[in-house]
Amino acid sequence: MMDLSLVFDSEKAREPIISNIVLKTGILINILNVKINDEGGIALISVPDDDIQVLINLLEKQGIKVTYKKTIQIDNELCIECGACVSLCGVKALTYGEDFSVKFNENKCIYCFLCVDSCPRFAIKSKESDQIS
Repeated sequence: MMDLSLVFDSEKAREPIISNIVLKTGILINILNVKINDEGGIALISVPDDDIQVLINLLEKQGIKVTYKKTIQIDNELCIECGACVSLCGVKALTYGEDFSVKFNENKCIYCFLCVDSCPRFAIKSKESDQIS
Protein backbone atom coordinates (compact mmCIF):
# COMPACT_ATOMS: atom_id res chain seq x y z
CA MET A 1 0.00 0.00 0.00
CA MET A 2 1.14 3.52 -0.77
CA ASP A 3 -0.18 6.74 0.70
CA LEU A 4 -1.03 9.59 -1.66
CA SER A 5 -2.10 13.15 -1.01
CA LEU A 6 -4.81 14.58 -3.27
CA VAL A 7 -5.24 18.34 -3.62
CA PHE A 8 -8.42 19.67 -5.19
CA ASP A 9 -10.38 22.90 -5.59
CA SER A 10 -13.77 23.66 -4.01
CA GLU A 11 -15.71 22.59 -7.13
CA LYS A 12 -14.07 19.16 -7.11
CA ALA A 13 -14.90 18.76 -3.41
CA ARG A 14 -18.59 18.45 -4.33
CA GLU A 15 -18.03 15.71 -6.92
CA PRO A 16 -17.91 11.96 -6.07
CA ILE A 17 -14.63 11.50 -7.95
CA ILE A 18 -13.13 8.82 -5.70
CA SER A 19 -16.42 6.90 -5.53
CA ASN A 20 -16.73 6.91 -9.31
CA ILE A 21 -13.16 5.63 -9.72
CA VAL A 22 -13.78 2.82 -7.21
CA LEU A 23 -16.97 1.80 -9.05
CA LYS A 24 -15.33 2.02 -12.48
CA THR A 25 -12.07 0.22 -11.66
CA GLY A 26 -12.64 -1.79 -8.49
CA ILE A 27 -9.46 -0.26 -7.01
CA LEU A 28 -9.60 -0.41 -3.23
CA ILE A 29 -9.00 3.09 -1.89
CA ASN A 30 -8.71 3.65 1.85
CA ILE A 31 -9.49 7.27 2.76
CA LEU A 32 -7.32 8.10 5.77
CA ASN A 33 -8.02 11.80 6.26
CA VAL A 34 -9.79 14.66 4.47
CA LYS A 35 -9.76 18.40 5.13
CA ILE A 36 -12.01 20.71 3.13
CA ASN A 37 -12.55 24.46 3.33
CA ASP A 38 -14.03 27.10 1.02
CA GLU A 39 -10.89 27.10 -1.17
CA GLY A 40 -10.70 23.36 -1.74
CA GLY A 41 -9.26 20.45 0.10
CA ILE A 42 -6.68 17.78 0.64
CA ALA A 43 -7.29 14.07 1.10
CA LEU A 44 -4.88 11.39 2.24
CA ILE A 45 -5.58 7.99 0.72
CA SER A 46 -3.90 4.60 0.80
CA VAL A 47 -3.87 2.51 -2.39
CA PRO A 48 -2.47 -0.93 -3.35
CA ASP A 49 0.93 -0.54 -5.02
CA ASP A 50 -0.18 -2.32 -8.22
CA ASP A 51 -2.94 0.23 -8.83
CA ILE A 52 -0.96 3.45 -8.26
CA GLN A 53 -0.33 4.52 -11.85
CA VAL A 54 -3.85 3.75 -13.08
CA LEU A 55 -5.31 5.71 -10.18
CA ILE A 56 -2.98 8.68 -10.66
CA ASN A 57 -3.90 8.89 -14.35
CA LEU A 58 -7.63 8.82 -13.58
CA LEU A 59 -7.34 11.43 -10.82
CA GLU A 60 -5.28 13.77 -12.98
CA LYS A 61 -7.87 13.53 -15.77
CA GLN A 62 -10.36 14.83 -13.20
CA GLY A 63 -8.12 17.79 -12.31
CA ILE A 64 -6.80 16.41 -9.02
CA LYS A 65 -3.17 17.13 -8.08
CA VAL A 66 -1.52 13.95 -6.77
CA THR A 67 1.52 14.00 -4.50
CA TYR A 68 3.16 11.66 -2.08
CA LYS A 69 1.75 12.05 1.40
CA LYS A 70 2.64 14.95 3.62
CA THR A 71 4.46 14.17 6.81
CA ILE A 72 5.65 16.02 9.86
CA GLN A 73 9.10 17.05 10.91
CA ILE A 74 10.11 17.71 14.52
CA ASP A 75 12.82 20.29 15.20
CA ASN A 76 14.60 18.77 18.19
CA GLU A 77 16.33 22.09 18.88
CA LEU A 78 12.96 23.75 19.53
CA CYS A 79 11.10 20.81 21.09
CA ILE A 80 10.89 20.97 24.90
CA GLU A 81 9.15 17.56 25.26
CA CYS A 82 6.12 19.21 26.86
CA GLY A 83 3.80 16.47 25.60
CA ALA A 84 1.17 18.68 23.98
CA CYS A 85 1.53 16.73 20.73
CA VAL A 86 1.78 13.33 22.44
CA SER A 87 -1.45 13.87 24.38
CA LEU A 88 -3.41 14.74 21.22
CA CYS A 89 -2.15 11.88 19.06
CA GLY A 90 -4.95 9.33 19.13
CA VAL A 91 -3.07 6.81 16.99
CA LYS A 92 0.12 6.91 19.07
CA ALA A 93 2.30 8.09 16.19
CA LEU A 94 3.86 10.50 18.69
CA THR A 95 5.08 8.94 21.91
CA TYR A 96 7.77 9.39 24.52
CA GLY A 97 10.95 7.36 24.18
CA GLU A 98 12.78 5.80 27.11
CA ASP A 99 14.78 9.02 27.42
CA PHE A 100 11.49 11.02 27.48
CA SER A 101 12.19 12.58 24.09
CA VAL A 102 9.30 12.79 21.62
CA LYS A 103 9.41 9.98 19.05
CA PHE A 104 7.52 9.95 15.74
CA ASN A 105 6.35 6.76 14.01
CA GLU A 106 5.37 7.73 10.46
CA ASN A 107 3.73 4.35 9.83
CA LYS A 108 1.08 5.08 12.47
CA CYS A 109 0.45 8.71 11.49
CA ILE A 110 -2.89 9.57 9.83
CA TYR A 111 -1.77 13.14 9.04
CA CYS A 112 -4.43 15.03 10.96
CA PHE A 113 -1.74 17.60 11.87
CA LEU A 114 -3.23 18.31 15.31
CA CYS A 115 0.31 18.07 16.62
CA VAL A 116 1.45 20.91 14.35
CA ASP A 117 -1.22 23.24 15.72
CA SER A 118 -0.70 22.17 19.34
CA CYS A 119 3.04 22.74 19.65
CA PRO A 120 3.66 25.86 21.77
CA ARG A 121 7.21 26.18 20.42
CA PHE A 122 6.30 25.57 16.74
CA ALA A 123 8.77 22.68 16.73
CA ILE A 124 6.53 20.50 14.56
CA LYS A 125 6.00 21.43 10.93
CA SER A 126 4.13 19.72 8.12
CA LYS A 127 6.45 18.79 5.31
CA GLU A 128 5.25 18.25 1.75
CA SER A 129 6.80 15.34 -0.07
CA ASP A 130 7.69 15.23 -3.74
CA GLN A 131 4.98 15.55 -6.35
CA ILE A 132 4.39 12.35 -8.29
CA SER A 133 3.02 13.77 -11.50
